[in-house]
Amino acid sequence: MPAVPVVGPVAVPLSRPGSGPVRPGHRPPVGLLPHVTKQPPGDAVSRRIPRDARPPAQPGEAVVLKRRASAFAATDLDRLLHARRIDSIVLTGVATGAMVAATLYDAADRDYHVTVLSDACADGKSDVHDFLINRVFPARGADVLTGHEWIARL
Repeated sequence: MPAVPVVGPVAVPLSRPGSGPVRPGHRPPVGLLPHVTKQPPGDAVSRRIPRDARPPAQPGEAVVLKRRASAFAATDLDRLLHARRIDSIVLTGVATGAMVAATLYDAADRDYHVTVLSDACADGKSDVHDFLINRVFPARGADVLTGHEWIARL
């Protein structure tokens, strides 16, 4: 099944049925900054990603407006993923301890296979980020990879 990056706090591009995964070399997740060796904490990441750098929706792609901590809360994301027979997601984000964690818990509870890109997430508190990435997310069954490790697996 195709993997779907949940990009930033605003939109989720979904791959078209039969098109395979959204490839990071083609349309990278918004949070993935390959030229940055260590992500700055919290808002510093979001300030470094200009709004116009977010990939625009392509014809046939759905855009889900995220209004709560979890990308699944009060959205059609779950319905859209099921309709496209997508059972795996890739998470990135600038609030590891809030938005990324809430979306991961929600996705895991809905039986999605979850991958978290550790170097494409950040938190204002590096100890919170490290604890979630190294202990909590793997304990919830998520694969935790760097962006480069994920790309290598495609």
